[in-house]
Amino acid sequence: MPRTKRENVVRTPTGTLATACALSVTILVAGCAGGERTTRLSGELFLEPVADRGPDPFTESTVTTAAASPAAPAPASRTPATAQPGPARTAGAHGLRSVVGDTPGLYGGTLHVAGCDVERQIRHLTAEHDRSRAFAEAMGIDAAALPAYLRGLTPVQLRADTRVTAHGFRSGHPTTRQSLLQTGTAVLVDNHGVPRLRCVCGNPLEPPVALPGAPTARGRAWPAYQSSDVVVVTPAPVALTTLALVDPAHGAWIERRLGRSAALDRFVARPPRPASPDPPPPGGAGVPTGSLPG
Repeated sequence: MPRTKRENVVRTPTGTLATACALSVTILVAGCAGGERTTRLSGELFLEPVADRGPDPFTESTVTTAAASPAAPAPASRTPATAQPGPARTAGAHGLRSVVGDTPGLYGGTLHVAGCDVERQIRHLTAEHDRSRAFAEAMGIDAAALPAYLRGLTPVQLRADTRVTAHGFRSGHPTTRQSLLQTGTAVLVDNHGVPRLRCVCGNPLEPPVALPGAPTARGRAWPAYQSSDVVVVTPAPVALTTLALVDPAHGAWIERRLGRSAALDRFVARPPRPASPDPPPPGGAGVPTGSLPG
């Protein structure tokens, strides 16, 4: 059934500064499950650092200890021109890049470590009827199907600053805002490689929608932030069974099975067309220069 159109409700975080944002978004991304998500937008873009729960969190953090201190995000000096060729597309006149969800190296992870505790996330969400109902409403699923839906998602970490539509929880109802998540953020992705939940706050995620005019940024930008490095993840054309992740902790590539325990992770050879150079050696500087899909 089609989703009803819901007004976008946002709140300016206390103590944050509003600045002019250089990112001008000119695209409208369709969701995996059907038609475009349309919503009335305020023109605000919320900048959400790795550990910041942001406005209207759904739950307490379910980020695991090992994922709480990820390998350092790519430095501000990274140069997209040095990246290996991959299935990335430029979207919009201002260079906001669209990257397919099955792109090798788009996400990171640590061998045998799930960056998000899915079972704890389920317990948090199902402990209150209003909370589970609001989450299900935001994602367009039946509340009874919520546990199975979450168990079908896969924990990974972002390796690029990523635009999303984020839903919060306030006064028993879902809210909606356009957000920018920092590199290193722990998320759950679906079987098309699209981020669907932010683990530090339990907020459901969808692909972003276009903001009217030049958006106003809410929050403080992180040191490595560059608007030209921001990406949008688009669904893989077919359902995936595995993802090729960068594991900087071991200086390797790993294969993670979709919707399965991280205990089944295994080291794999370098993919034929990765979105980045080989991972750095253990103890290195994190995501290597030129790692962004180009």
